Order: sequence, then C-alpha cells, then structure tokens
Amino acid sequence: MISPHVLQLDFSEPVVLAGSRMSIQTNGGRVIKTGALQRSADQTAVSVQLPRLAAGTYQVTWGALSEDGHPSTGDFVFGVGASAVLPAVTSGTTSPTDWPEALATWVVIGGLALLLGTVVSRRWVWASRPVGERASLYMVHVLVIAGTVQEFALTVARVGARREAITSAIATAVATQAGLLALLSLALTVGSAIGWRRPEARVAVPLMLAAGVGAQALRTHPGVSGELWRESAVVIHVVVAALWVGMLAHLVGVIWLRSATWEQIGHAVRRYASVALASAALVVATGIILAVGQIRRPEQLITSAYGRILLLKAALVLVALLAAAWARGFRISRPRTPMLPGMRVLTRVEVGLLIGVVGVASLLGSVAPPAPITSEAGVQPPLSEAAIPAGPSLTVAGQAGWLEVYVSASQGVVVLQVLSPAGSDSADTVHLRRFVIHTPAGQSLALTPGRCGPGCFRAGYVWPTGTSLVDITVDANQWAGGPLELDVPWPPVPADPALIAQMIATLRAQRSVLIHESVTSGPGASAENQAKATGEELLQSFPYGAGEAYALPASGADREVVVYLPGSQIWMHLWIDAQDRLVRDVIVAPHQLLEHTFSYP
Repeated sequence: MISPHVLQLDFSEPVVLAGSRMSIQTNGGRVIKTGALQRSADQTAVSVQLPRLAAGTYQVTWGALSEDGHPSTGDFVFGVGASAVLPAVTSGTTSPTDWPEALATWVVIGGLALLLGTVVSRRWVWASRPVGERASLYMVHVLVIAGTVQEFALTVARVGARREAITSAIATAVATQAGLLALLSLALTVGSAIGWRRPEARVAVPLMLAAGVGAQALRTHPGVSGELWRESAVVIHVVVAALWVGMLAHLVGVIWLRSATWEQIGHAVRRYASVALASAALVVATGIILAVGQIRRPEQLITSAYGRILLLKAALVLVALLAAAWARGFRISRPRTPMLPGMRVLTRVEVGLLIGVVGVASLLGSVAPPAPITSEAGVQPPLSEAAIPAGPSLTVAGQAGWLEVYVSASQGVVVLQVLSPAGSDSADTVHLRRFVIHTPAGQSLALTPGRCGPGCFRAGYVWPTGTSLVDITVDANQWAGGPLELDVPWPPVPADPALIAQMIATLRAQRSVLIHESVTSGPGASAENQAKATGEELLQSFPYGAGEAYALPASGADREVVVYLPGSQIWMHLWIDAQDRLVRDVIVAPHQLLEHTFSYP
C-alpha cells in the first residue's frame, strides 16, 4: 500500500479518548511522530494523522479504555510498499480479566439484589406480615456503597494512567459511561439507605434499588453496545435475576432463623415459587438473546474465555432451577416428611448456586467478548512443485470474499492457488465448490482438479486459442469466500520489454503524481485513500519493473499487461496510455486487493 495519511482503529464499543493511546515505530525502533489522537463522532474509532512514510514495515502499539471501563491493548504490523516484509504474526490483542472490577461488581450487584429482594419479598411473598428479622440490612448498604466507590476509583485510575492530574482524571471518569453509572448506583444506594425505614419511601426505595441494578447492567458489554435491544435485554436480564436471587435469599434467611411458623413459610414459598418461575423464564430468555449477540460462532463457546464463563453461568442457572423444582415440588407436595430441615438444605443449595451465578455474571462483565471476524494476516505456505507450471504460463488473479485467488494457465495444465487471511496450514482449509471453464467456442467444461498442496488445486486441461472464462466458487474454514470469474487469454504473449522500460522511465521522471487508492481485505473491509507522490516514490513502493510481463488483448485505448511474482504472490494488472504513462493498476497480494488510478498534473 502507499503511505497512508491517517491511521484509524475501529472498535466494537465506544472508547474513552483520555484512556486511549497509539504509538508507531519503524522496524528499527524509531518512533514516528504523529498528530494528536482523535475520536470519531460515534466514539467507536480513534485515529492519528501520519507523516509521509517511507517504504518498509511499521509496528503499531495501542491501548484503549471502553465506555464500560474495561481496558484493552494490542499491536499490529503494516507495510508500506509491496516489497515490505511482514512477520509471521502481524497482530495481537490483549483484554485481561479485570479481577478488581469483577469483585467490586459482585459486591454491588449482590448487595443490591439482597436489598431489592428483601423489599419485594416483604410486600409480596410475606404479604407485609412481620417475620421477625433480627439483623439490620444497613451494613449491606455500606458494602454496596463501598463497592460503587471502588468501581469509580478503578475508572479514575484507568483514565489517569497517562499521569493526568487527579482532578482532570476524575472529571474525565465522570464523563465516561462506566464512571457516571458507578456514581448513579452510589447515589441510589445512599437514597435507599436514607429511606429504608421510612413508611413514606415504600415506593421509592424498591424503585431506587431496581434503578441501581439497571445502572450496573448498563456497565456491561451489551450495555455500551449502542443498540437499544441489547441494552434493554441486559437491563431486564440483570434486574429480574437480582430480584430472583434477593427474594430467595430473604426467604432462606427467614427459614434459617426460624422467624416464622411453618404455615407462614409454606404459604410464602408458594407465593415465591410463582414469582420465581416467571423470573427464571425471563432470565433464561433474555440470557439467550444476549448470548446470541455476543457469541458469533458456536465454537467461540469453547475457544474463548468469555464463552466458557458463559457456559458455566448457564450450567449454574440450570442446576439452580433443578434445585428449586426439587425444593418446591418434592418437599411441599409431601407434607408428612420433615419439611423444615429438608427445606433448609435445599434452599441453602439454591441460594448458594444463585450467589455463584451473580459472581460468574460479574466476572463475565470483566472479560472481553469474542472479537468479530477480522482480517488477520498469516503465513502462506509455498507452492508445491506439482503446482509450479512448466514452460510459458499466464497468471490471472482476483478476490473472492476474504480469499485471494490465483489461476495459472500453462500448456496442458491449470493451477488454482487460494490464500486465506488465517493461512492455509492444512489441505482441508480451502474448499473448491465450483470450477468451470467457458471456452471461446461457447462450451462449458466442469473440471475436478486434485489437490497439490494447502489451498492448491491442479488439473490437466488443454487451453484453446482465444479468451476463456474461468468460473470458480471457493470458501475456507471460518472465512467466507464466494464466486469469481477471470478471463484467461491463450496463448501467453510476452509484453514488449521496451514498453515496460519506457513506462518505468516515464514514471521515474514524474515529480508529482496524484493517486487514488482503494484497499479491500474482504466484504465490508475496505478503505480509500488519496495521496500525492513522486514517480520515484511509487517505484520504491511497488515492484512494477519486476517479473515477466505478459500482454493482454486490448479492451480500449490503453495497453494492458499483467505481471506475477510467484515468490511473494503479488499479481499486477497495469494499464499504460499512449504516452507510456501508468494510468491504472489492480494489485492482488496476500490479504488484500489494491486498486490505483493515477493522474499527472
């Protein structure tokens, strides 16, 4: 690619500008001076202005703080010029598990759940009957307040990681969604503590507690997605789950303390069971909706930490539901059995499981969800000897979805090479779904080539004179492909060496060339760039003079040639005007397709 003017990082969630950074250095370690870090209007991208970069390899190191308060770091490598050499691993991202945040969130949500469940349980399950509670719940308020203070302090610490003044870091933290919601939970908890024993606050207290739980829900990954359906689903999921856990905890407390008669307990259990059944159904339904939004491929349930924790949470919920069914179905339906001791055991198991669910859910909010499918460079294996055609050959290339496809025609042989962004490390990675050649005479021949290596297919075929159309469909494991049609003229006609030499000389003499560049890595992954360069800089960036050039049948006023460099798997289609100027090119290289148009002021 040519030297870009801007380097932009796109994220799946809004990011905090004050908690983000980006550093660029050369392969030799020299730091590149860039413009100030900027954030996009929708807050999901950060960018820096770049100076003109010489041909070579550059490493980018970045860090970002999402609006939900979770940090991420990473690095990647890019090259300027087609001759830039990329390492085997070109990118990496780290989103460490935030254990302090998970612990603070567990304390806050668990405490709010206990308070909310107690209020609702008193008025619905026990129908306002006095049940002789012995312990005050003010200490729970204190724990929740301490947890929210810890959440806000962690946000301030992350924002202030760049050694900003504490007042500036606090102001920035308040402006983030994570910090603002932590303060909102703090204020609502203080309000609940003030109105806890006041009759006039009978309605306000449960509303404040539910709002506090909802604020915590919006600090999770779905809560900062910017999508109303996901934000609504996570609020419903967390608030209803907190109500379920809190009501059960209050019921268990009454049973353990023997602060009610068995008749009162039996009546309360039946009333709680009706609420718990509806709550469980709603929690499961919204949980499935949220999981579908975060898990993009089934295997991510096993391969990602987020997926494994999600499975653990689902297993705990399932076991809790089974314990609840046993407690309400088996014990209550058998009045002759000693109910109170058995009920104590079963409800103790159930509440323990649900407390575990709250803990796992808090941890889930501190682990990065699986990243969306992106183009990550990998090492492509060399062609096997069987794939290398003998004698004169012509190669044409294109892009099918995320895959780069090269078709090489030689006497009696056709070879197809397919590259995927993740590499072709096994013979079964790439799948050839269709391979049809439409001849100049109008015939269509379906070929069944054999494999000649990873991503490589080879078949015997006698090319007729004229232009044949190769119609193929390919895909790869975890990478979408698609159909592709390529014209193959036969026999190959070497281009006039004088034409290429004159084009190179004309380009080298240019002091200013206006360039419009389009880079495509796959579906939806494209970018455009405009730049100005000298002809010499273009020749340093792209190997126009390398390799053997072949002429294509003229389709207009410009002369067309193709060049293929099999060692680096770079294919170029060049358009040269009557003044020997390069006016357009299409370049297919590993992991990208580049298109340039050139104008000469």
